[in-house]
Amino acid sequence: LTFGLGVDMLGLALGFTVIIGLAASAGSLIPLLVLRPEKLFEREGLLTVLGLTLVMAGIGLCSWAGKLRSEGPNPSLVPQKSYAIGLTVCVVSGLLSSCGNLGFAFGSEVVMKAIQEGAPETLAGNALWALITIPLFFFNLAYTIWLFSKRRTGTLFFAKGTTHYWMLGATMGLFWIAGFVCYAPGARSLGALGVSIGWSIMMSAMVITANLWGLLTGEWRGTPRRALEALAGGIAILIVAICVVGYANQG
Repeated sequence: LTFGLGVDMLGLALGFTVIIGLAASAGSLIPLLVLRPEKLFEREGLLTVLGLTLVMAGIGLCSWAGKLRSEGPNPSLVPQKSYAIGLTVCVVSGLLSSCGNLGFAFGSEVVMKAIQEGAPETLAGNALWALITIPLFFFNLAYTIWLFSKRRTGTLFFAKGTTHYWMLGATMGLFWIAGFVCYAPGARSLGALGVSIGWSIMMSAMVITANLWGLLTGEWRGTPRRALEALAGGIAILIVAICVVGYANQG
């Protein structure tokens, strides 16, 4: 819910960047501190923390780029809502979104039960996603029904020519959950710090993709050169962050 509201207020590139960036940081650091505190000052832990620091730096630079964009010559390209309110919603959404990885990190009993019931060990972690995502579905469904009632727009979903949008929505949902299905075995294969390293890599990749997509769709067209330079710098830092946390798992 807060994800959609935040992106609507700040735009795809900036809103997605802030939300996923904070989700990556909190979702990676908390499992490290709670489950593997002895690793914090070892090589793996130090490199992971360095990578997360770079993630936050990249997020900060992308956020600054969004602020510069809002001051550009084309205000029509910027969502007409308060930047401060939008940023606050995105921060809250990012912190709440980190709970997905926290559930994965601290849900070992569910994983073990799935294995006992015959699930392959590499896929057993996916049993957690049902517990995590089903409540989210009903919460978002309730809010959607409320909006339909308030705005009387429910019939628009069945208007002529909307089939294309139904297909796009379904495709987006399938791709979204497919990413998490792949994440479960990937994180387990990364070793002791898998839930921290894997989560930060996946979230950073999502941020980079969102920003590149925002550029391709024209969201940043007509914005000041400084904003584009800041955005490019933020993306570059995030790429370096992925390399650092990946290297943390070597040796």
